[in-house]
Amino acid sequence: MRLVLVPPSTTVVNTQVPVEVPSGILRLAQIARRMDGVECILQPVPLYYPDRRALEGAALTIAWREPDVVGFSTWCHTYPAQVALAQELARIRPQCRILFGGPQATATDVETLRAFPFVDLVARGEAEVTFPRLLTALAASDPVLDDIPGLSFRRGDQIVRTGDATPVTDLDALPWPAYDLMPPREMLYLDSGRGCPYACKYCSTSVFFRRQHRLRSPASILDEMEYVHRRYGTRIFHLTCDSFTVNRRYVEQFCEAFRARALPVRWGCMTRVDCVDAPLLQLMADSGCLTVLYGIESGSPAMQRSIGKRLNVAQVRQATEGAVRAGLMTYCSFILGFPDETPEDLAQTLAMMQAAVALGAKVYAHTLAVMPDTAYAREYGAQLRYDGEFSSTSMAYLGAAEEALVRAHPDIFSPFYYLPSPAASRPALLAATRAGMLLNWFRFTLLLLDSATPERNVYQELCRRVDSGQIPIGGPEDSLQEGLLRVLEEQVAAAAPEGSLLREVFALEREVLVHRQAELDPEAAGIAGTGSEHDTIRKPRCCFTLTASYDLAAFFRSGNPEEATRARHDYLIQPVWDGHFRLYPLSPEKRAAYEALHDGSTIAEARQLLARYLPSDEASRFLDNCLQYWVLHRLGGAR
Repeated sequence: MRLVLVPPSTTVVNTQVPVEVPSGILRLAQIARRMDGVECILQPVPLYYPDRRALEGAALTIAWREPDVVGFSTWCHTYPAQVALAQELARIRPQCRILFGGPQATATDVETLRAFPFVDLVARGEAEVTFPRLLTALAASDPVLDDIPGLSFRRGDQIVRTGDATPVTDLDALPWPAYDLMPPREMLYLDSGRGCPYACKYCSTSVFFRRQHRLRSPASILDEMEYVHRRYGTRIFHLTCDSFTVNRRYVEQFCEAFRARALPVRWGCMTRVDCVDAPLLQLMADSGCLTVLYGIESGSPAMQRSIGKRLNVAQVRQATEGAVRAGLMTYCSFILGFPDETPEDLAQTLAMMQAAVALGAKVYAHTLAVMPDTAYAREYGAQLRYDGEFSSTSMAYLGAAEEALVRAHPDIFSPFYYLPSPAASRPALLAATRAGMLLNWFRFTLLLLDSATPERNVYQELCRRVDSGQIPIGGPEDSLQEGLLRVLEEQVAAAAPEGSLLREVFALEREVLVHRQAELDPEAAGIAGTGSEHDTIRKPRCCFTLTASYDLAAFFRSGNPEEATRARHDYLIQPVWDGHFRLYPLSPEKRAAYEALHDGSTIAEARQLLARYLPSDEASRFLDNCLQYWVLHRLGGAR
């Protein structure tokens, strides 16, 4: 049997963006490869089809492998493209069986089989038990499927659902994913546990894993980390358990084991704000933790109860401050536009979002995506509406074929729909979610604004102007960024006089955003010269020099405006990502030297030029540091 597995890649057609292959499908590939008589091929394909040719090309990529079975691992945002691709594949190679699995197919198994006759089977839930038994059965001339747990299939006009497969209790016993089937990655998602013990009404995780929360042993996780790092060079691991710190003692044991091994890697996790405190966060940071993501969703106590999250909102600030002080890159996620959310509830959430940015977290907000088989889908499914604006949970590019599927089957593709909310208008909610990404670049502006005028909220004012038509969003006249910057500028002007620290910080952070957006240049990624003096240099367009009237470096380190003494300082600014930027103090001589460098010079010529401004040894060190920290790019080849 020849088996082709298709991961839920979101790679756009005709690009070379690396594909992030989920560990689940790689583990199934490993299981299949160990079976006699099964040849397993992992075949990533683009899942965005702007025209018929793109769809045919993706299907032909799979069909030329001459598969007997094609398995699709499905996510909500890739489902329309995967259904369209499966239909085209069935047309080209009708003799192959098409199997769907993963969260989206599990939640819509009956509806999918009824609507799409080219889908033959759906493996529901955790498939490690179902999958090998299914492959064995399909190898027979007359497969018997009724005794295979976790399977949905079509028998004539009837949909047959076997009993649910028993969730895997011993995660350590599972084989590691087939990492050799994907290119080496600097960062990797590693399966550290499954399930969530909570029952949030909007979330499909607890439905898929049936609220059975399980974690792998620390030794098992660290063994896999060590292997992948040594074999493939991966240095950052994101642990994919939704609630990694639910069991405090487990986290302490993991941290102790990590430190004992002294692995040269970093890791990140997701959790709840009521499952951490400052000492635990510091222990995690001291034990290799790089990032933590909190799912907060709402700043309203009433909404916390309504959505089933049940966080104490007072703990949000404590957990955010604790993570930032521990040196963790801290992310906070929010959901806007619940169907029972009031304007007052939304105002509390927007205030919490702004406060989180001011504390040093990066905020991400999205409108509610109505996931199938959740409480919101069951209760409000009849009220779903479509406008082509997707929640970031379901962000995807839909071609004509995919959009036709979405419009025809709202019960299957509900994450692409929205529910009307009394909290605010649809345009205002969309504006607030987009503004979150932009406001991440204004942490210190918001910190000073919150101190000077705590009653002002940038998000709320932005929503008001969107509703009044002052800031159009969507279409060719979209001016969200311009409107947001205008709101910020007006609030800064009202809060502080010319020449103030707040004015100067806002001007700097605005320039950082503008320069970062200007650097969206494919040449900036992965540049590597030959290492010779004949390599040429290029200045990144995102880097710039600045003269400040305050000691901004001291202020940014501490967050205390009293440390920003008034004196002239020269800086080199380097935007990085997610609102982060680096600030390098420069002497007047080094600033003049950096500004004198020009694109196309060789390394040797750059050393000679810098020596006009600095002693020879210092000039060489300065150039080497600029190249090391990417405030200069090295390009291979002389002019």
